[in-house]
Amino acid sequence: MLNDWIHEILVNGIMDRVEGLFDTISDRVYWITGYVAQTPTDWNPAVFNMIEGIATSVLRPIAGIMLAIILAIDLIQMITEKNHMIEFEVATLIKWIVKAYIGIFLIDNTFGILLAAFELAQDAISGMGAIALQPLVNPATLSGLEESLEGMEILTLIGLFLQLFLVEFLSWIMEIVIIVVIIGRFFEIFIAMSVGPLPLVTMINRDWSSMGQNYLKTMIALAFQGFLIVICVSIYSALVGDFITEIESHDSVMGSLWMVLAFTVLLIFSIFKTGAVSKSIFGAH
Repeated sequence: MLNDWIHEILVNGIMDRVEGLFDTISDRVYWITGYVAQTPTDWNPAVFNMIEGIATSVLRPIAGIMLAIILAIDLIQMITEKNHMIEFEVATLIKWIVKAYIGIFLIDNTFGILLAAFELAQDAISGMGAIALQPLVNPATLSGLEESLEGMEILTLIGLFLQLFLVEFLSWIMEIVIIVVIIGRFFEIFIAMSVGPLPLVTMINRDWSSMGQNYLKTMIALAFQGFLIVICVSIYSALVGDFITEIESHDSVMGSLWMVLAFTVLLIFSIFKTGAVSKSIFGAH
């Protein structure tokens, strides 16, 4: 009777931990997908307002000085190229005025331009959200697991329980790593946005435009990095889901759970790589 009681406690404990582990995985998928879909203003309005305030009060005047220098250089080049204005054309002056207007527009609307990229990425993520957020685990798929546990010896169940505890602990550690990586992306976004007026204003100059173009490509890459993260999560969800549906057909239950842990490691590695992949796609460096 004592053995039966211990056996039942172990079986119920293992089932509870397995179901809890799969619930945690499902919650992780939902959290990541919802989190990366946020724009900088959605993620933390207070931080966004602070960064915008710094860019406006500190860097916008500097960008204005840079604009004046760029326009002066362009004017000097225009004069020298036109033989000291002997071959002056009105179209050249109009072009210079348009450049000045574009430069002022870029300084005044830096954050609107940058947020447009994140709005596009958010639309892309929302469009595939229904695919990424499919339920990971159907409780019916675990119906055969309890039956297989009932046929195991107590010592085997104890070993299984301890291994499951270790898997849960490692999965919890990995979840923290994922959270840090995801939040770290927003730190990178805010740091890059804080200096936005300076590189954007260089886009009006022929010699310096590569600086502004690369900055804009970098911001677009950061925006669509969220889309790539959701792709990674979708692949992870599909792999784990397929593996779990076959769990009762495996000889080793823990073998299946360790594979789920391995997929989580792959997810972390993939999320780390999304930044470099996104920059490579959009040609940022």
